[in-house]
Amino acid sequence: MGRVHWKFFPVALNLGDILQGHPDHPKVVAEFERLAALAAFVGTHPVMGVPAYKPLNSEPYGDMYLMDFLGMLGIPVVPVHRFPETAPVVLLPAQAAADPDLLTHTKRAMANGTHIIVTASLLTALPQAGELARLIGVGLRQEGSSSPALDGGSLRSRFLSRRRLLPQGQ
Repeated sequence: MGRVHWKFFPVALNLGDILQGHPDHPKVVAEFERLAALAAFVGTHPVMGVPAYKPLNSEPYGDMYLMDFLGMLGIPVVPVHRFPETAPVVLLPAQAAADPDLLTHTKRAMANGTHIIVTASLLTALPQAGELARLIGVGLRQEGSSSPALDGGSLRSRFLSRRRLLPQGQ
């Protein structure tokens, strides 16, 4: 049988290769039982780690690779798209700013004894940064200023300005 070539836009598709199968197909077939057992194990053993709240389609701002870096340090971080109400610890990176109910979720979690970890990028991206900072007990100080700047301002101006996180009262 001769090779039949179909062409869609710039991608060439060889029907003969599809009908004959992939060269590594026998390797997958040979390991199928082990792969099925692994899939069953993974399906019954949930992922464990610190939930990092990342709502769907949220911007990472300055925390683009934060979860990767923490994982490389051996800290198991599990991205979740729903706020983890019952977790003992919750990581709130900049992506969490996409949730308009973040403060409500955070207050409820803290009332239940949850430890909240926030990033400086979240406090930069969040419109209610001042309220969240007060809630978790940190002050935001504008670079070169001696008084905390907890008022807010536009996302662009806050993102472009340099801020430091300082313990409350400093």
